[in-house]
Amino acid sequence: MKHRIKKNINWPMKNKSNSKTVIEEMKKYTCRGSFRFAIEDNISHVCDAPAKHGGIYIIHAYSNNKPRLVYIGSSGKKIVATGLFKERKDGIWGRIVRGTQRIAGSKSKERRCKFWVKEMDNGGVDFLEFDWFVLHDKKAFFDCPETVEKSLISKYNPSWNIKHNSKVAIFDVM
Repeated sequence: MKHRIKKNINWPMKNKSNSKTVIEEMKKYTCRGSFRFAIEDNISHVCDAPAKHGGIYIIHAYSNNKPRLVYIGSSGKKIVATGLFKERKDGIWGRIVRGTQRIAGSKSKERRCKFWVKEMDNGGVDFLEFDWFVLHDKKAFFDCPETVEKSLISKYNPSWNIKHNSKVAIFDVM
């Protein structure tokens, strides 16, 4: 899928530092990709995450060409009673585009496509960069996305996860 590049936004490369980043930790997963989303985009058009696999998505917000880790999410979970993996019917794509997000301090939820835009507006964010990784493909990888997500959130404390108390784990499971 081709991405629309906005003429008025200078798309910088991610800051590469010598320290181990959340993206570098995910390099073992060979089925991966990324896309960028600006407020004027339609998320369902720019999202190129797979609709048939479970995995992780990691979001960096860019303000003044500087990236900041803001959110880690997952699609797919282990069923406790059986220990089997259950995929979301529309995969990582569905979780990003159609999923819902709990609103901080409330029991209500809103669609993630609206949540991303609202958080961008509130935080002065120019655009978001989504990196996605297939963790459970029934061939090479059988990692549970929900377990990996909790571990990464605990380790990196992304601001939107913490703000909205999204699966914050107090232990390291990796």
